[in-house]
Amino acid sequence: MLFRSEAVALDPTFRRAWAELVSTLTYLNFYGDHTELTRRAEEALERLKALAPDSVEYRIAQAAYLYNILKDYDRADKIITEVTNQYPSDVRALELRSWIERLQGDFDAKLASARLAVELDPRNPVWSDIVLRMLVMMHRYDDAWSEMEGPIQETYRVGYTRNLLRFREHRDFGRLEA
Repeated sequence: MLFRSEAVALDPTFRRAWAELVSTLTYLNFYGDHTELTRRAEEALERLKALAPDSVEYRIAQAAYLYNILKDYDRADKIITEVTNQYPSDVRALELRSWIERLQGDFDAKLASARLAVELDPRNPVWSDIVLRMLVMMHRYDDAWSEMEGPIQETYRVGYTRNLLRFREHRDFGRLEA
C-alpha cells in the first residue's frame, strides 16, 4: 500500500495509482473493522472522482468500494461488467470481476475470467494457480491434470495440486506426507 500512497503523492494525477489505493484500502478493510481505512478509501475515491469521474480507473475504484466496504455485490458487478466489456484487456478489472463471480457462486464464470487473465497476463503465476484451484474446487480433476501438463509456472499451488491429485489415485497417506 505504501508505494500506492507514494505514487499519488509524487503524481496527484496518476489515476491508476488512485484506483489501486482505493482498492487496497478497501480490500484491507473487507471485514469493516478499521474505520480509518474506510475513511482514507472514501477520501481517495473522492479525489479520483474529482480528477476523472468518467475514467475506467474511477469505475474500478468505485466497484472495489462497493464490493469490499458496502458489500453491494450486484452494483459492483454491474459496474465492473461494463468496464470489462469496454476494456476487455484490463486485468485489474477482470480480477475484481472474478472475485464477484466467485462470491455470487458462478464458478464457471470465475474460471473463464481466470483463464482469460492467464492469456492477458501469462507471466503472472497467480492466475494459473487460480485456474487450478477452481478446477479442483469444481471437482474437474482431469482438467486440472491437463492444465499442469501445459506451459505453467511451477508454484507452491501447482506442486500442492499435483500431490493432491496423485493422492486421489494412490490413497497412500505416507506417500502424500513424504
